[in-house]
Amino acid sequence: MFFRYTRMSHQSFERLLQLLQPYLMKQSCRALSPEHRLLIALRFFGTGDQTSSIALDFRVGESTVRMVNKEVCSITVN
Repeated sequence: MFFRYTRMSHQSFERLLQLLQPYLMKQSCRALSPEHRLLIALRFFGTGDQTSSIALDFRVGESTVRMVNKEVCSITVN
């Protein structure tokens, strides 16, 4: 089920998270966890679902999904 949702194995996800975690951390206590942020981005990249659909799935705002996707793209490109 995890593979269907993220398009990668749990092992691959853990490895990618390990590499990106320092860059995905936020200082605010209300911020999404690095795991949550990576899952949102992978869901968007893997499925191409609409932002509104992903926002409903993760119970966050559409602007949050857009911001997370933009940040994760920036992190992975650099």
